[in-house]
Amino acid sequence: MQTYDQNKIRMLLTRRDFIRSVALASAGMAIVACAPVQPGGAPAPAASGGAAATTGTTKTVLGDALPADAAAYEQQIYRAMVFTEPQHMERAAGVGGSGSYYPFYTTEPLTKINENLELVGAVAESWKLEDDGLTWTFKIRPGLQWSDGQPLTAKDVEFTYQRIANPKVAFDWSWFFTDIENLADVAAGKKDAKELGVKLVDDMTIQFKMTEPAPYFPDKTLMVTISPAHVIKEVDGPVDWSTKPETAVASGPFKLAKWDKGKEIVFVANDKYTGVFKPFLKEIRLIVGSQDAVMAAYEAGDIDAVAYEGLNISPADIARAKEDPAKWGLHFYDDWGTYMLVFNNAMKPFDNTKLRQAIARAIDKNALAQSAGRDLSTPAFALLGPGFPAHNPALKDVNSFDVAAAKQLLADAGYPDGKGLDGLTCTTWGPLNPVRKGWIEGVLGQLKANINLDIKLDVQEINTFYTEKAKHVYPFTFQQYQYDYIDPSNMLALFTTGRYDYSNPDYDKLIKEADHFTGSRDDRMKLYQQAEKILVEDAGGVFLFWARTAQFWRSYIKGKSLEPNKDGIVAFRGNKLGLTHYTMYITKDRPALS
Repeated sequence: MQTYDQNKIRMLLTRRDFIRSVALASAGMAIVACAPVQPGGAPAPAASGGAAATTGTTKTVLGDALPADAAAYEQQIYRAMVFTEPQHMERAAGVGGSGSYYPFYTTEPLTKINENLELVGAVAESWKLEDDGLTWTFKIRPGLQWSDGQPLTAKDVEFTYQRIANPKVAFDWSWFFTDIENLADVAAGKKDAKELGVKLVDDMTIQFKMTEPAPYFPDKTLMVTISPAHVIKEVDGPVDWSTKPETAVASGPFKLAKWDKGKEIVFVANDKYTGVFKPFLKEIRLIVGSQDAVMAAYEAGDIDAVAYEGLNISPADIARAKEDPAKWGLHFYDDWGTYMLVFNNAMKPFDNTKLRQAIARAIDKNALAQSAGRDLSTPAFALLGPGFPAHNPALKDVNSFDVAAAKQLLADAGYPDGKGLDGLTCTTWGPLNPVRKGWIEGVLGQLKANINLDIKLDVQEINTFYTEKAKHVYPFTFQQYQYDYIDPSNMLALFTTGRYDYSNPDYDKLIKEADHFTGSRDDRMKLYQQAEKILVEDAGGVFLFWARTAQFWRSYIKGKSLEPNKDGIVAFRGNKLGLTHYTMYITKDRPALS
């Protein structure tokens, strides 16, 4: 394994430091170039010990045949770089402590998102809502087991959810599951664990009782993987079981094989896996590196992809790759994260609907997406982006860019040519990375040029911003939000009264109806679309752009999650969406690893 230290980085920097001095697109960290490169600037082939692997085992450790163009099983090794290490690998003991995504390699949730971005069963074989409209019954998939041979049953599920509600465990996302009856009070130590709305029916059946009808609850269950009750034993037991290969039992496609702190984390295919997401890969090697080293490793052929959370790919990297995207393996996806202006419509002057609409119509988002947000943003027109459930293309022309219309709306609002609107301030949090900085400065510049509004930008420290925002003291803010789970309830709840600064009783009523609607999914989505139409028409927010993420993977990596699905969307997003590595494999085109 190659280590990427600062001395190596400094040597490599001298070879192309001019082009690499371009400002970064995110987080302000320098990403350094590295030789060798092929003619035209394309990355070097993978580091190898010889020719492509065309002979060897053609079946996985679970006995499944590899695709016809796959390299031998011995060469099914996927290599990537990560920038942080977790404290442990148990999701139910903490999202932050587990590094968010590491548990998904080795353990599975009740439900999962597949390559078509559909909710499918993982540990759960099926689920249904009972006649009371409050109780969800999940049937556990028969035959599941842990890597030590012990069966995985509903008792493990019950144990897991008791664990996230336990005050001593202090699960950092317990708020996310307060739909479950009494979970908030149990987590706060106000009620006994026996009162938690999680009921073990039998070894293969578990029930969750909601505080109110929650049709989206199955979507939420993908956020926590199931823990092994027989290993941890006590509900408030320690998490160190998940940090050592000899005790880190697995129920997922992979199991922990090695953890060399500060250097490398290695997962191998779980030979006892009996679930439905059987992997082609034999091994996943995660090199512990840094932002400064990741592109160096990719160009040198030491990793196969650059696609992990926390990544900040520079405009210079993207510009080089766009010259030959096929060779570089450059790909983009809209990340269902929305950047927006938010108005407090309880405070003057933004209680004036026509003023909000004037601001919305005075912003040329397309121009900003081609300048400040080039390659890393898609002009938005609503909160819900393309591919997200209930996304509504019909909103594209609502409050769209039209300077003449904006000026008329401003005059109708009682502020002709911006007169009477002195001292306006837009507040946000910092530090501003280049994309956020470019967008908000561009927006304020356009508002000055197009409708003569002078607006000061106030950039606050992030904790201060969110503390004060919760008090609803800001008239006008620049904010961003990314989904937690793939359901409109997650995103659209932001604009209900008391969350962000906007308030509209008609909007609140529709969101509440949709959130608790237990009829058909299509009818429920229509309710959300009606609500979002109110939000956009009323200009409760101005939705500026949807975050667009760049990632790299080499052409010798294939799999369903790397191909456009039925909706034309590529599901692979590095470590997001609960991981889709089980669909991936290495073709014969990669030179054999030594």
